[in-house]
Amino acid sequence: MDEDGVIWCVDVSQSRQLLPAKFKEVLQEKFAYLFSVDMLDFIGTLDDFDNFGKDMDFLLFFEPPSLDARIVNQNAILSVMPNPDQIPSAYLAHYPHLCKRIIIPKKLKWRLRDLLDQDNVTERILFPGLDGLSDWLKRYYGPGGSP
Repeated sequence: MDEDGVIWCVDVSQSRQLLPAKFKEVLQEKFAYLFSVDMLDFIGTLDDFDNFGKDMDFLLFFEPPSLDARIVNQNAILSVMPNPDQIPSAYLAHYPHLCKRIIIPKKLKWRLRDLLDQDNVTERILFPGLDGLSDWLKRYYGPGGSP
């Protein structure tokens, strides 16, 4: 809480235009907006995925399988890059039309946290289970908490 925060807003539609041809083909074939895990079967192994990034870096968005309540509650969309050394923020810096950043000044974080609490956007909701409940209880009832 003692540093500014950032929210990255990435235009998934625009980022799809920068995918390798095979990925675009699969999306068109399936009339899909995002990849599901099943649609990525053509990749094979992680090494094969890395090979797609030999000639070009790209940011791939996909819907993870609904393995737990957290993924379901968050309507999660994940992103991955083929080059493990690549940093998404560095990639996006080369394509400023793909995203915008919303900076949250550190002095506003607690106020924003209170506003999110009022709308029931809490650790208990975003991270269902004991972890989320514990984090919420610690923040709410811990030193400097709300009540």
